[in-house]
Amino acid sequence: KGHFEGQNVYFGSDMFIYYREGPNPERVAPDVFVVMGERYELEKVYLPSEHRGRLPEFVLEVLSPSTRKYDQTTKKDLYRDLGVQEYFLFDSEAAASERAIWAYRLVGGRFEPMLPAGMVSGEEEYASRVLGLGFRRDGAHVRVRDLAAGLDYAWPEEDRQARLSETRRRKRAEARQRQAEAERRAESARRQKVEAEASALLQRLDELEAKLRAGRS
Repeated sequence: KGHFEGQNVYFGSDMFIYYREGPNPERVAPDVFVVMGERYELEKVYLPSEHRGRLPEFVLEVLSPSTRKYDQTTKKDLYRDLGVQEYFLFDSEAAASERAIWAYRLVGGRFEPMLPAGMVSGEEEYASRVLGLGFRRDGAHVRVRDLAAGLDYAWPEEDRQARLSETRRRKRAEARQRQAEAERRAESARRQKVEAEASALLQRLDELEAKLRAGRS
């Protein structure tokens, strides 16, 4: 959402797309899908009839042992027939030595495997032309990169941690500032006390000298 801020882009996650509506509807539930040019709405299901008949250009599925074969075969064929331009799959449970991302691009009515666009941080990155984003494995997660800017996007948890760290840093800075201000006030009070005592001592000395002069005369 941050990447497409200010643009009409519809994002869906784990919700049904009714690609065939009517008395005998058919539906599919991608883990993540994107429809370009359609304004985001908070909806429980996605009905193409309410979005100018538009279907997703981009779909990403997270593989699991129970859905792996279905995602790689039946769903893949369905997304091809629906005209999905790019289909990404991510295996969050893949070992470090195993492949974790598969990506396909629709070419001439067929899904053609994408080759990695390059290596980033030691991992193969697959580039989405539709989104202008690069996808690569980062542990058990997908790391997303803005291809134009060349910068990674933080995960929500990282954003929360960054905000928490910033809050802690600000509080520590404010505490140091309060302590420094208290020390300045204490030093100012101490200096005023010393100056007052010195002034009183000088006044006392002046009085004693005046008495001595008076006694001599």
